[in-house]
This record gives sequence, C-alpha cells and structure tokens, in this order.
Amino acid sequence: MDKLTKRKTLIDQVNSILNNPYHKNELDGLRKKLHLATKEIVEAYVLYDLDVSSYGNEIYELDAIRFVLHLHNLLSGSWHIERQAAISSLLKKKSNSSSILDVGFGVPTQYIREALKEKKRIITLCDISQTAIDFARDLLGLWSPIWTDTIRFIKEDMNNVKKLVGDHDLYIFQDSIEHSNQPTECLKQFVKLSSSHSSFILSLPIGPLIPMHYISWDTINDAEKWVNLCGLKITDSFQVKTKKGIDLFAEELDGYFLNYVILCTKQNVKKV
Repeated sequence: MDKLTKRKTLIDQVNSILNNPYHKNELDGLRKKLHLATKEIVEAYVLYDLDVSSYGNEIYELDAIRFVLHLHNLLSGSWHIERQAAISSLLKKKSNSSSILDVGFGVPTQYIREALKEKKRIITLCDISQTAIDFARDLLGLWSPIWTDTIRFIKEDMNNVKKLVGDHDLYIFQDSIEHSNQPTECLKQFVKLSSSHSSFILSLPIGPLIPMHYISWDTINDAEKWVNLCGLKITDSFQVKTKKGIDLFAEELDGYFLNYVILCTKQNVKKV
C-alpha cells in the first residue's frame, strides 16, 4: 500500500472508531477532558501508524498519542483486541493473584476494566511518563467512580527495579520490556528480587527492531530462549498475529509482526 492510500485508510479507520456508537460517549468525554480537537487526534493516529520507524519513545509524551493507544485497544478485529483477550485469559489462570504490578502500562487495557467490576485485586500501574498516569486517571474516572479502590499508580523508570519490586503476586509487561534501555538486565532483576511465588505475564513483539525498542526477537524460539535466560519458565502462551488491512502499522515491517503473550513462573533455583 502506498503512503497516500495508507494515510487515507488510517483516517477512515480512526473516524470509524471515534464515531462508533458503542464508544462515542466515552471518547467524546475523554477528548473534552484532555482538551483535544478531533483533528489533532486524527493527525496523531496517522503519525503513529504511518511509519513506526520515523520516531522514538519521545512520542509517548503527547496526550494525543495516549488517546491513540486507547483507540487501538478499541479497533474491532485488530491484534490489540486479541492481545487484550489473551492477557485476560492468562489472568483467569492466576485468579488468586490479589496484588499486580503492571510495568510500563501505557494506557489501561481491558483487564483493568474487568478488574474494576470484580473488585478482587489491587493493581499498581507503573510508567515513566506522567502523561500516561494523567491519561489513565481521566479514563478510569469514566470507567468507574470508585476506581481508586482498585488502582494505584507509580511514576518510575522500570529500570529502577528495587523501587518497584514488592510482594506482588503477578508482574505484567504488556509490550513494555523492549522499551527499557537495558531489557535483559531489567527483567533479570525483577525475577531475582520478586517473591518466590510471583508469576509474570509478558507480551513480546516478534519482528524487526524499530527505533523505539532496545531489543528484538526474530522468532518465538529466540524469545523463549531470552525468557529462560532471564530466569523464567513459560507455562502458557498465545500467538497474536497482526491482521492485514487492519493493523496497518505492520505494513512498514513487511507485514510481519507477531505478539507472543506468555505466562511464566520463576525457574526453580537449586540450593547449593
């Protein structure tokens, strides 16, 4: 698809989400809270998906980009929808996890909405960006008037592991660990310092290296070896493939981008 056609398709796509009757009231309310014009949101959506090799992590400081990330999670038929379903499915297998730390959360996803209804867990959302936290507060306020009973926030760099690790039952990294400038050491430290009973859910992008990432995995086998190297054992997994004609960002990557969503436990450490 040439850039002009792709731009037009992206504009049609974002407008279809904004005007979807099922989401319209929420999105209109969120847009007003953030003082964002529809035109600004559309331009940010096109910028983010037109060429993922044209920017770095600085793009996440924009309120409009946070809005775009949320729109992706509402895009019918997309890999974002399927990935959220995979996370929710794995969480059901860890139903006894009462304390969760979501590291580099980006924006609240479907499992957060579900947790607000269940009221069984305390979830701490961590991100280095104040923009992420401010956006999340506005969105959660639309989802539930009592969201503070369930959700906590920490503004911190994920590399500062000692400030983040606590007695959490579960650690979640949704497409976030690759944004760390020391991803291997970061995950190793989380595994090392977390409680022996802790589990981990990660979603890892399988595909070429892009400017906003500091690590890449060409194959699932590469990702599995890396996870094992970091001290984790995979107990369950999903493979979420990008959808042609829907997940348009992947076209710049020759259409190849796979999300490997995994549930892990810590490897047994033999006593010496």
